[in-house]
Amino acid sequence: MTFRQKTRLNLIQEAKNEIEFRALIDDYPALYGGPILKNAIRRYEVFWLPLAAKQGPDSTLLAAPLDIAWVWHLHLLAPHDYEQDCLRLVSRVVDHKPMNGQQRRQGLQNARGLWEDAYPAERFEVDLNRTVEMTMPFHSKLSLDLEEVSYYQSKFSYQVSLPHFTDVKFLTRAIERYEHHLQLKSQHPQVPLVSCVDVDLIWFAHMQHPFNYKKTTTEMFGGMPSNENHGAILSLENIEENLEKGTRALWSAAGFQFDPPGTQYRGELPHHRPAKFEGIYSSMGRLQYTMKILQVEVVNADATKNFYVRIYNPDGNVILERGMKGGTRVDLISECVLDNEKRHTITVTLHQKIQYGERVIGSSQTSLLSYIEACPYGEATTGLPWVIDVPFMAARSVVRLAAHLNPPVIEGYRFKVQPDLYFGKVDHPSLVLSFPQSMLSPVDFAKTFLPCESATHTLLDCRGREAFKCRVVHSTTATLSAVEVINMEGIVVASAHLIKANTLPDKGSVEGHKRCVYLSQTDGERSMLIRSRKDWGVCIGKWQRGKMFSRSAGQVEISFFKLTGERRWCEVRKFKGGLYLITLESDVFVYVDLKRGLFVISPSAQDIPEIIALAFSVSIIYLLCKPYTPTPANESSPSFHKKAKSDQVTPMLLAAGYKSATVPSNVYLQRNSLGHSDTTSFDGASCYDLDSESGAEWIRELSQKRQETLLWYLLGGAKIKS
Repeated sequence: MTFRQKTRLNLIQEAKNEIEFRALIDDYPALYGGPILKNAIRRYEVFWLPLAAKQGPDSTLLAAPLDIAWVWHLHLLAPHDYEQDCLRLVSRVVDHKPMNGQQRRQGLQNARGLWEDAYPAERFEVDLNRTVEMTMPFHSKLSLDLEEVSYYQSKFSYQVSLPHFTDVKFLTRAIERYEHHLQLKSQHPQVPLVSCVDVDLIWFAHMQHPFNYKKTTTEMFGGMPSNENHGAILSLENIEENLEKGTRALWSAAGFQFDPPGTQYRGELPHHRPAKFEGIYSSMGRLQYTMKILQVEVVNADATKNFYVRIYNPDGNVILERGMKGGTRVDLISECVLDNEKRHTITVTLHQKIQYGERVIGSSQTSLLSYIEACPYGEATTGLPWVIDVPFMAARSVVRLAAHLNPPVIEGYRFKVQPDLYFGKVDHPSLVLSFPQSMLSPVDFAKTFLPCESATHTLLDCRGREAFKCRVVHSTTATLSAVEVINMEGIVVASAHLIKANTLPDKGSVEGHKRCVYLSQTDGERSMLIRSRKDWGVCIGKWQRGKMFSRSAGQVEISFFKLTGERRWCEVRKFKGGLYLITLESDVFVYVDLKRGLFVISPSAQDIPEIIALAFSVSIIYLLCKPYTPTPANESSPSFHKKAKSDQVTPMLLAAGYKSATVPSNVYLQRNSLGHSDTTSFDGASCYDLDSESGAEWIRELSQKRQETLLWYLLGGAKIKS
């Protein structure tokens, strides 16, 4: 009989329930600490435990309010303490069974009536978005400091948030590893063992069934194993190194790998960032306006004479031609399309009718930028028309227009990288990165000296204005490559960093290849995690050799897995000249032009900083994966490769770190881990010539996708060959 059969639990489903419950709690961060958690502990201890105890075996049919459910969940992670606390406080051990969404709704209905009958003065559910004030001091009688446990468990929730932790094949293996971990604990009771994330997930899910957990572990191992880890996020985060070595040795002696890919600690959860509002970055995009000219009048002109007014749009085409008497106001309707980038200047010409034709009085170009800037995106326009005076100084006449602007629409976004050519030496990434603890391992973060190099680049919007700063950091010592996207208020609004090799599972460890993100280390794949308020996506790249033997005929293949909304792989297309098109949604896409340092983003996009972090990730991964033949002792600096006449060091490659001396590239890792000599030639090593790399012609490939083609033509400055 297998371990799963002995437990009589579907531990795969229980693990999924555990993750689903933690995701629900994650929507209410106030439950992790502070007044709401303190009040939840009071409600659990004073009201819920006695109420559930009175129901006997039927306690498993009750669902607690979310704040109490979280505290109950935390208490159950310490089985010995839970058992003793229950016996001491309510004279019996209260059983518990996790529920899915439908079961929870029914369980809440069952519990509400019992609660309201027993505690009419205490609300059954509380508002988790409002601060609770404790009217009287409360001193818990529980054996555990559940506030401390909650703090660390909030970090564990992040560790199991990647999609492979709900994959059946991965969880099946995790259950086997959990059984082996319990066996090792029973065989070596005096040895403090640490456990990986997948083992802890199954362990925590099993402990949510207190009766089953005690029965199973007692029958199989002689008693409930102590769980020193119930409060800690993960042993691998903050346990002593020799403790981990001891655990690893026991696993190895039994013929098992202690930490296979996808089971390791993945770092701190994303730091809190300000909420983002729809349209917040619209002013950085190209906005298109339709102007309706409603009236035209020639002011300060002889009322006895006839005049002609002609108006030309920004493209030089006539949009209005009208004859009138001086001082006469003429009603009409004529439309003109403008934008806030370049097409905001109209030309007005004034002519006087004479006996045999016309006499040119003057021509005046007028920028309407100040008018359209007064009509921002997302705000209703005033019903009153604008009055636009176009002066003709020589004749002292004025052509007065009455016009109305329709609300603007976003045509798209274009950002251009202005690289800082100097990567400065820094003693530790924490001196330049805003949130280094989320990008470095605990061991590296604790080091006093961790050399790296950093440069901060400027990102210009379609009008040439500074839109963002992008800080790039490289460290070979920490195997770190990172970028932070900083808004003009100095706030980091998105970031991306290199994922450690064993953080993601390999393809063979999961069965849902379309629903899981995985990595092939043997193929030299490198990956970066893009974050904002939460994990946003994973960008992966690898060097793909060309079909011919020419080393310059290959390409860096890019793939992208979206972690928000519907988690899935997104379409990525590579075109000649270092151009990538990444489609995030049916109407959301981005062009990344490594040759010219341009990012062109579709108008419906909202996650502008995250997309910029993705674009930088593409360029950094390109630098990490592109083979080159280094000069001796300079393996970590791509700029020290053996030069070729066709080298094209583009602004985007410079911004990614081409001139940095601490780039943890594949060439550097191979040289240092495999013991290559200085004369080793790397496959595919050649020049940085984006034009020679593999890729499709974008016009031919995109002929059926008019939206993408038109956007790149309008904002990317592409040339369409007839």
